[in-house]
Amino acid sequence: MKYDFSKDVMVIDGNEYPLKPYRHWLMQNHERLVTSHFIKALTIGGKTKFYYDWQAIYFLSAEYEFVKDYLNTIQ
Repeated sequence: MKYDFSKDVMVIDGNEYPLKPYRHWLMQNHERLVTSHFIKALTIGGKTKFYYDWQAIYFLSAEYEFVKDYLNTIQ
């Protein structure tokens, strides 16, 4: 598995999967993993943006085989 952050995709067996829906799925199904890697929140113009260490989250989600669970839900 590889991540192409410039295209915001993960590549598994030559197939590209967008990371945005995967991040959303992780937040919904493994919130504790994501929130434990919280970095900071910034509020600009009344909108708050939350930042997480996604590289660590992606690594751990692969180790815990959450990626397989995710792929099973979308296929």
